[in-house]
Amino acid sequence: MKKLSMEEQQLILQLIKSCEYYHLNEKQSVECINKILNRNISRRTYYSYKNKLYKDDIFSKLKESIYNSPLVRTSILLLNDNDTDLEVRSKVNKLIVDQFPNNNSYSFQSSHNNDSGKNNKDKLKDILLKINQFKEIEISSKTILNALPKNASIREEFIKCGKDACNLCPHGPYYYAYWKEKTKDNQNKLRKKYLGTSDPRR
Repeated sequence: MKKLSMEEQQLILQLIKSCEYYHLNEKQSVECINKILNRNISRRTYYSYKNKLYKDDIFSKLKESIYNSPLVRTSILLLNDNDTDLEVRSKVNKLIVDQFPNNNSYSFQSSHNNDSGKNNKDKLKDILLKINQFKEIEISSKTILNALPKNASIREEFIKCGKDACNLCPHGPYYYAYWKEKTKDNQNKLRKKYLGTSDPRR
């Protein structure tokens, strides 16, 4: 095998680090690395670089990093289907996104043809869009919950619109927050606030 360049060696370390945090097994990890590098590395090479990472104690310093983000792992699972090959490809694409946020800085072309490289870039854009959507939902939910009083309770409700066209079917779910607060005359008054169609607790 042709000697690895310094850039490729650093890339392998980064990819193994990501594979570990995404809980990929040995076979999946080697396949991901080979696909991204567009060349084949042996299991011996894989374990040699993996041992180097452990020796340098890199993993323990990155426990709270993006590589162990539940948000990222969830987005990957949502993109997968029952096709194992597609599952691996999705994880490979996500690993590329993590290592190269600017997707113009690295070639994503597959060893088959240029069209598949273009498809990979399109998939990366979709993945990034979904991740950003998850981040927005997470931030929005935290903001909503933080703005509510500590004694507030959240309820899931369905509403019947009463229109003949939908046969009195319930619409929803809608989420409301209820809480009691003291008025000026020391009376308990029930307050209600509409939170939207998504449960902010999730």
